[in-house]
Amino acid sequence: MSTNNVVSTVVPKIRRQKEEHRLPDEGLRNPSTKFEKIPDELKTLRQWLLWKLEGRDGRMTKVPYQPNGRHADVTASETWSTFNVCLRALQTGRFSGLGFVFVKSNADYAGVDLDKCRDTQTGLTEPWAVEIIKELGSYAELSQSKTGWHIIVKKCGLPVDGGRNKRVEIYCNGRYFCMTGDRAAGCTQIRSVRLADLYQRMVEDRLDPNAAEKVHGRPVNGRDTSPSGEDYRIIASLARRLRTDDTAVIESEIARRYPERYQDQNEKHGERQGETYWHYSIIRFFERRRL
Repeated sequence: MSTNNVVSTVVPKIRRQKEEHRLPDEGLRNPSTKFEKIPDELKTLRQWLLWKLEGRDGRMTKVPYQPNGRHADVTASETWSTFNVCLRALQTGRFSGLGFVFVKSNADYAGVDLDKCRDTQTGLTEPWAVEIIKELGSYAELSQSKTGWHIIVKKCGLPVDGGRNKRVEIYCNGRYFCMTGDRAAGCTQIRSVRLADLYQRMVEDRLDPNAAEKVHGRPVNGRDTSPSGEDYRIIASLARRLRTDDTAVIESEIARRYPERYQDQNEKHGERQGETYWHYSIIRFFERRRL
């Protein structure tokens, strides 16, 4: 199985150009350029604010602000502004980022927050989160910490303002997303998606298999420290260094550089779907890698 075919099955419409295998924030240092990838339909709305990272009660918190430096309130529309006004204020260096406010309206936008599901070192996203991204098929971007994903849909039809369970949050009113513009390849348009079923599965604890702090080998910051996580980091490192997604080339290089680990892991795990453990793991790596 070629890795190009594997990658194309992960998220509908994800393109296969090499540049989209990079971390999505590479080359996006200028704020005005970075935020160009946010859908225009959101930029036309007067539902924007700014935020600063500040210490409160012993922890860092994203505090909402108006462009004039006063505090903003997600329940008070008079404290919101336009995208362009907020972007100009951000470029002064007085704020940490931009935020989009969710409010009940005809468009009925909603945000789905998948928290601490991505390893920042390998770029891998946990399968349960990948499935949600695939299911919704709407605009998705990395969270500010790059350890999670934010998905935005419209016409969500939720009868409640929102809620959360474990690492999943769904809100359509009274909350805001810290926007990054670090868009997932192929997830460019905001789709009309009814969220009642997804919300019910979240409430019934049928989305996230584990709370972030309880995942074996994975601390809360999203970095996978399990043995398989280390194998994925080796694969990711070689893929970057060799600038290839050729499974045979990467597997050969692993065998050359890490002969003992290569043999031990193959013997320990045996064949999977007719492939060696390492060959199967490389294919899985590209299946799960978002960009």
